[in-house]
Amino acid sequence: MGLDMMLYGEKSPAWGKEPVMDEGYHVKYKRIELAYWRKHPNLHSFIVNEFADGNDECQDIYLDSDDIDTIIETIENDGLPENVTGFFFGRSYHLGEADEYGSYEEQKEIDLKFFREAKNWLDKAKEMGDLRSIIYQGSW
Repeated sequence: MGLDMMLYGEKSPAWGKEPVMDEGYHVKYKRIELAYWRKHPNLHSFIVNEFADGNDECQDIYLDSDDIDTIIETIENDGLPENVTGFFFGRSYHLGEADEYGSYEEQKEIDLKFFREAKNWLDKAKEMGDLRSIIYQGSW
């Protein structure tokens, strides 16, 4: 139990190409898991408040390239909210603090890695000739 956080990539075949088939049915899109991490309420709260109008119902939150840039910039500049609470959310991370689960700085590097990789995956759509989306989902 607790706050699980996922970044998914959705990939759709490009228009004008032969349809992708699976067992005789058209494949509309493929969803892949790009990243998974647990109990980072600071980041979860920022994404929900910034990109879902504060509505936290474990829903899919679609993020475009600019949204991902905003998240990366916020993480880089230590702009995530602090003292975030929620049922089963875990502890908030604070600049300069560490415990048996890690430090603020370690979590920051993990977050940046995940979002930079998602951004790179999204940017490959042009060269791969397909349509791509990034989805964040928190589940608690």
